[in-house]
Amino acid sequence: MNHKQYYRQYNALIKKYERLSYQIILRGFKSIYANAAKEYLNNPSIPIDLLVNESDTLDILIGIYNSIGIATAKMVASSLPKQKHSSFILQTKAKKPKQYVPTPEPAPDHINYWKQEFLRFTQSKDCAKKVSGVTKTTKDQIRQVMEQSVNEQLSHKQVATLIMQKADAIDTKKRALLIARTENAVGSNLGAVYAAKSSGLVLYKKWIARSGDNRTRDAHAGMVDSAPIPMDQPFIVGGEKMMQPGDSSLGAKAHNICNCRCTVGFIPASEVVQQGVNNPTPVKKPVKLKPVKQPILIEDLNVFKAVDTVKDGIQYAVDNGFTKEANYNWIKDVNVVNEVNKTLFDLKKQYGLRPLSIIGNSPKSARALMSANFQGLSVNHSIFKTMKTANAAYQKYEVGYRDIIAKNIEILKGRPQIYSTQKQLAQMYEQQKYSRFTVHYSEESFISDTVIHEYGHIMNDQLTGGINGIRGVNKKMLGANGQLNDLAKDLNKEAYRNYIKAKSNGDIYKVSYYGSTSKEEFFAETFLMYTKKDPDLPSYIVEFFDRYFALTN
Repeated sequence: MNHKQYYRQYNALIKKYERLSYQIILRGFKSIYANAAKEYLNNPSIPIDLLVNESDTLDILIGIYNSIGIATAKMVASSLPKQKHSSFILQTKAKKPKQYVPTPEPAPDHINYWKQEFLRFTQSKDCAKKVSGVTKTTKDQIRQVMEQSVNEQLSHKQVATLIMQKADAIDTKKRALLIARTENAVGSNLGAVYAAKSSGLVLYKKWIARSGDNRTRDAHAGMVDSAPIPMDQPFIVGGEKMMQPGDSSLGAKAHNICNCRCTVGFIPASEVVQQGVNNPTPVKKPVKLKPVKQPILIEDLNVFKAVDTVKDGIQYAVDNGFTKEANYNWIKDVNVVNEVNKTLFDLKKQYGLRPLSIIGNSPKSARALMSANFQGLSVNHSIFKTMKTANAAYQKYEVGYRDIIAKNIEILKGRPQIYSTQKQLAQMYEQQKYSRFTVHYSEESFISDTVIHEYGHIMNDQLTGGINGIRGVNKKMLGANGQLNDLAKDLNKEAYRNYIKAKSNGDIYKVSYYGSTSKEEFFAETFLMYTKKDPDLPSYIVEFFDRYFALTN
């Protein structure tokens, strides 16, 4: 199949799925505006940012990628030679290419691999930018409705009706068509790349543009006569780097991506080298692609899988984006590794957050169970070496907490009642009022509870700079002056007010003694209670966390 035939086949496929993608987007927008109208009627004072969720926008893009992406991957897979990866030998002599037989249907493990890669892409920073941009425009449209309602003094019901009507507005339909065309190109070209990577062949790639058409960008039309390049190298298009048409991961701007109709084609390396014998244009030496890892079944990506060795646990933590590096080598019981990883898996799935730099180093304080901030999670090597040592720590410090306090009080009573002794006694009596020293629910959940507590610190630091300020906070929470923006400041102030309120009205005794020691520990302890849906957590703190995660999503 030559380039023209390949493009005709691709163009027919893209036109078919463009109509489908357009309908997916319109249905998605209709659902988003309907939900926003419903939420507004239930609570007219609700902030606009809470009316539209980025997850709903992401679902739209996932629907597009799962349709056009897999269809294109199948098309590309059928166009490539049948070749086993292990037996392929790069031919450097000018031999006539062997005739190949197209593969009628990809193997199931290839399809699982493609789905896995698309799922990874939807969790990437590149996709997050797309989702954020589309969601922002949707919120801006609703904001315009709100401004209109103020000017025209409309009722709440009329405002809700206007929000719902936005789904059928001309500007919404034009926007849906632009998104359909753009994301169709993104999904189809990603599918093509995933098919090439799973083929087991050493391949070159070529940018294929529609020439002789005034709708084709000059920079893209100029790629028609460009030489094939190795798979791992970027195309240079209009001065911007792109791994394939529609790719923005290397910084390509919208003017190089929106409404693009180009595609990427693949050529076996042996054919490229053969062409180079009679072609004076230098061709770069091919780079053999890394073997494709054993595909992960798509249903397994959202389910935690326990490992059999500590070494596998280290790899699992890195592969799943918990951290860039994991230090579990000191752990002598793989059950501890699985408990830590499972807790992080569930938390990341629910709350997100960017990967840490390191997990598993020892805390600075030997008395600390764990410690954490925006970049790391430290774990006490003595306490969490095995499940047995962890259980012993729970029995000593949690179950025996009140006994320790009572014993200390008796010791202090037997001493001369000087000022320092009386001060210590007062502290012991105060500690007796607390239901627990730290928030832990059982021996079985001791490790998990401790990790969740520390995850509260990580979120507090990454989302609003609650511990290290601007050093580790997400960039979107910074203002134009490089300092924390008003939203981050307001949420931090509210968290502090909750801490003071709990200490003044006695709610702090329902949390823990450790939670009373600082606003940071109060945040982490109450986050653990919030995650566990503890009925003793005051309602104003539950409402705070609901709002906190909605506004920092």
